Amino acid sequence: LMPHQETLGDRLTRSVTHLVHGDQGIGKTLMPIIAMEKLVKAGLIDKPMLWFGPTSSVMNVSREVEKFGGIERHTVRVIRKSADWTPAQPGELIVMSHDMMKRLQPELAKALYGVIVVDEVQAFKNPKAKRTKALFGTFSRPGLAAHADRLWALSGTPAPNHFGELYPFLREAGFAPTSYDTFVRRHCRIREDRFGYKIVGNNRPAIDQLMGNASEVYSRIRKSEVLTDLP
Repeated sequence: LMPHQETLGDRLTRSVTHLVHGDQGIGKTLMPIIAMEKLVKAGLIDKPMLWFGPTSSVMNVSREVEKFGGIERHTVRVIRKSADWTPAQPGELIVMSHDMMKRLQPELAKALYGVIVVDEVQAFKNPKAKRTKALFGTFSRPGLAAHADRLWALSGTPAPNHFGELYPFLREAGFAPTSYDTFVRRHCRIREDRFGYKIVGNNRPAIDQLMGNASEVYSRIRKSEVLTDLP
């Protein structure tokens, strides 16, 4: 393990909700695996665990667990199609794509989970999208994330266009207790027109203030900062 992976793995074990914003190539996938293994060994997780990611990354999670020793007493089950699904058992790490999560959300919501890991969380940037509602719910109705003791998210670009794209995660984390419109009007620059408004940038002072308050749930790792760790 590289030092920054150990450090972030330890930080995740102390976090109920956390977003790891890390550049490509720093080994983000392993950080939640390290944290889950430590929590399991400490007897702090006795429920199933879920991992959602892009379809292309699903098998990589299983390989990383196997390569680095796995999660003791736990098995990894990859769900590739709806027919593969059976109720999660205590001790299982269930891995599936974002779209499969959306499809299976009613079944997944019948249980409670020790951890939910969301890889490439920027895929859930649109609060009106079905997959976002399935995971994060709406302002008045909770989604699948509310069924987990811990929620950890990974991304290289959590808000690729404007800060409003972080609203679903920040609302779930308790740092955006307002409507989406109120949130973006405060944290983004907007241009009004006869159809409503268009987001044209970010309101940096408001963002800095919010992220200062939310520093406990956010870690930024730049590749340039960990070059000495990388092989």
